[in-house]
Amino acid sequence: MLNSLWRKEMPIPKDKEKQYRETLEQTRERINSIESEMAQELERTKKHLQELLEEKKAMRKIYDGIALLLGIENEFEKQEKEEGEDQGLGIELGESMKSES
Repeated sequence: MLNSLWRKEMPIPKDKEKQYRETLEQTRERINSIESEMAQELERTKKHLQELLEEKKAMRKIYDGIALLLGIENEFEKQEKEEGEDQGLGIELGESMKSES
């Protein structure tokens, strides 16, 4: 409403209107470009997090096996029991990423 009132009271000269329309189009294109870049970056980040999660799982299997072999307490299992199942960033990311795939 404010926009339409201002427009009626303050007419824009034709040369300025053309300049404003060009600027409007350029900013619209840049906004679309930024949104595309954001989507691409998000996908790269998700992929990287998934790779890290897989590496963490592999390292955890090695750690668990060696701890069992040596007969020592597994600090990660102890920590998981204290925190409860399915808590922590790695597990949440893994589940959400699997549902998006």
